[in-house]
Amino acid sequence: MNVPRVSSPSRDMVSRDSGGELCVVCGDKASGRHYGAVSCEGCKGFFKRSIRKQIGYICRGAKDCPVTKFHRNRCQYCRLKKCLAMGMRKKQARNRWNAASIAILISSGHVTNNNYRRATHTQLNEGHPRLRRRWKARASTFSTLMRKREFRVVAYTVLTT
Repeated sequence: MNVPRVSSPSRDMVSRDSGGELCVVCGDKASGRHYGAVSCEGCKGFFKRSIRKQIGYICRGAKDCPVTKFHRNRCQYCRLKKCLAMGMRKKQARNRWNAASIAILISSGHVTNNNYRRATHTQLNEGHPRLRRRWKARASTFSTLMRKREFRVVAYTVLTT
């Protein structure tokens, strides 16, 4: 009997018994849509670390290693390749705006508190409802830090948008 080898589910595959979606990368139980693809917490974290740290992986096989729930940690090269092939987007993993990075911009003179509030207000009015909630939370945290002056610049970092 000749059975084809399947390394992971397709994009549309849904688990019948649990009623939940499966990670399109490894087939584990998905926790939601992350970086543009339905994925599990493990693949979400792996993809984020790989992109943000710009890690270069090497495959010790033929660059077609199986990426399953049980084998996903064996070849990082093939796992990252599959993350990208299944629709995870690098650009979304690079965005890291938080109160600390905004404070660095302000302290370096690149952004003023008023400019930040104006930009935030514009984006709040034009954005998706879920993004509006995130921006409001970040703006609130940032405003609190600015009011209390409870931030300090530890190091200057290059921020990409």
